[in-house]
Amino acid sequence: MNPYLIAFICCVNDEKTYERHVAHVNRLHIPSGMAIELIPMYGAESMTKGYNRAMHRTGAKYKVYLHQDTYITNANFISDMIKVFRLDGNIGMLGVAGAVNVPATGTWWEGSPQYGKVEAVFQSYVYLHLGDVAQEYADVEAIDGVMMITQYDVEWDERIGGFHYYDISQSIRFRREGYRVVVPAQAAPWVFHYCLDDVDWNRYEQCRARFMQLYSWPF
Repeated sequence: MNPYLIAFICCVNDEKTYERHVAHVNRLHIPSGMAIELIPMYGAESMTKGYNRAMHRTGAKYKVYLHQDTYITNANFISDMIKVFRLDGNIGMLGVAGAVNVPATGTWWEGSPQYGKVEAVFQSYVYLHLGDVAQEYADVEAIDGVMMITQYDVEWDERIGGFHYYDISQSIRFRREGYRVVVPAQAAPWVFHYCLDDVDWNRYEQCRARFMQLYSWPF
């Protein structure tokens, strides 16, 4: 894989939202010798299928998987995330929010302790300050799918259909491969998630049931 290339990968179904996303990526400071590429995935049947297609389309060492309505607000994001990966070659994936222990429900945000910071808009603006990371990073069991950054490739589980629980399952798959999954310290949130309140909770529950079946959760 090309260690000087960063791929920004999104499943896209709203072009205007994605344009705002791209505008934020284009404002990032790109370290000397590094380059970026944008990989929008249109018409994906599921997040895992879209992400697998994108993963095989690029030779970038660093892949940033994030929602189309996630806007990177940390201008030094690229340098900051590469710095974390270089601290330990066993760090396979990092995210901006996650939990050390995922409960029997399979829902990471019901777990504890939690780490991370995210600015977001649901029905109104919220600043999610989940927990400070004391050192450079904190090891977690799972991270949230708002942003998932990798330096190694692990296949996404396409048995997880839809657009939920791809993040928990991928966190498990990375850890099964012997990689660490971490949340880095953030002086301020790295991203702003303009997600409103558009979750199909019926579909969410279907994905949760599928995840729990496939992964025999809880272990």
